[in-house]
Amino acid sequence: MACDISIKNSRLFKSPLSISDIIGKENWVFGTSDDSGRMEEGKNDGSGPLVIYNPSSIGRGIQVLNIGNKKEIQLSLPLPATEDDVRMLFSTAERIASLWKAKNMIVDEEEVMISDTAVHIERCLNANAGLFDTLKNELQSEYITLFCAVLPICVNKEDLAGFAADYKSFGQFLHKRQRLDAYLSVALFGEFADEICSHYIIFNGSEIILPKVPDMKCIVNGEETVCSKAYVIISGLFPEEKTSRMDYNAFLEKVPADKKSEFDCHNLVIRSLSLKKLREIFSRRTLSVTIPEESFALVESTDSEGAKALMVVNASLNEHKDDEALRKVFGYYCSVIFEYKDIDESLWPTSEEFSVMHDYVETFDKALKGDTEHPNALFVARVTQKGTCQMIWMLNNPDTAIEYMDGIISRNDQTRDFEYHIEQDTGWEEISWFLQEFKKDDTPE
Repeated sequence: MACDISIKNSRLFKSPLSISDIIGKENWVFGTSDDSGRMEEGKNDGSGPLVIYNPSSIGRGIQVLNIGNKKEIQLSLPLPATEDDVRMLFSTAERIASLWKAKNMIVDEEEVMISDTAVHIERCLNANAGLFDTLKNELQSEYITLFCAVLPICVNKEDLAGFAADYKSFGQFLHKRQRLDAYLSVALFGEFADEICSHYIIFNGSEIILPKVPDMKCIVNGEETVCSKAYVIISGLFPEEKTSRMDYNAFLEKVPADKKSEFDCHNLVIRSLSLKKLREIFSRRTLSVTIPEESFALVESTDSEGAKALMVVNASLNEHKDDEALRKVFGYYCSVIFEYKDIDESLWPTSEEFSVMHDYVETFDKALKGDTEHPNALFVARVTQKGTCQMIWMLNNPDTAIEYMDGIISRNDQTRDFEYHIEQDTGWEEISWFLQEFKKDDTPE
């Protein structure tokens, strides 16, 4: 629903109007809304409808269509609109008509005289006031989302009933929420630990609007998919992490009660949190763990088809497999499979190729571990079989490993081709075979 106005240029020598011409001397703001309905102030690149609004009374905003057209300009006001929106719409139409010497305009497909503007303002105001009862009766979901000048705002049936009884309160409701200098975070869907997850970005020092319940539905390969996990992510929180991430609901629970309040029926506003508080919220629970000193077992085997395998296993993990704290800290399974280039008929690498691969995978081992005193990874095993070399670690922060390996792939900087797989595994189930006790002759017991 909208109130649409069209004004045609009646001048003999026609020229288009600029945004400054349209706004005139008013202290109004213009910009373009992104796909999520968030205003990008000052933007006018044609990527979407130009929106103008009054920062002293922020409502639905006036869309200015086909700006730059020297023959005709169209204005559109989404309904229901505030009283100030309606008066702003017709004031803008009168200004354009004056500049173009137009005596008539088209209002919702009806040609009217510019001199009759006051009559049409009252008609539009009366129609708006009656829309709230109509919406309330027709609303089939819990709320309706109104795309406004600065932000989309959700309104439920109770709100609509209140606006029907007190039309002026509608303008106050929209302005109070949009005047906040808050960032509306919307769901970004992407793969993490081999799952499609919902991600919400927040920033240090900014007020953030987040949904009470995260959006978990997205389209993957043309089909609707429901994510199993949602996260809040922030950049630059810790020197050792480019990006920090935590469970969405856990984040909301950890935000102090005096720092969160209802934005609308669907969203919360999180007040600006200090860097110290954010680090406290995102910090993982401090656990005292002992990092096992690596000791290796060399395991050789041959399968039923005669293919041999050579495994180097970190045997020290067997003694710590029941350490719950260690499993929680290093709770992500990481497998990287590299492809040998120079192999014989049995898919076994030559000695030179074996040496090249050994040096290459060692660079991964050092990079994924990072700080030797506070490593990000525990080496589990290296398995050579059927033309491949598989490296296995348990990780603390998977993002660090993902960033490192994605960087190599994006730079096309692979000495040997590889693919990786990371998934959460606090029970160490994926590495259970490597946690066996090995005899001194290096065969599994």
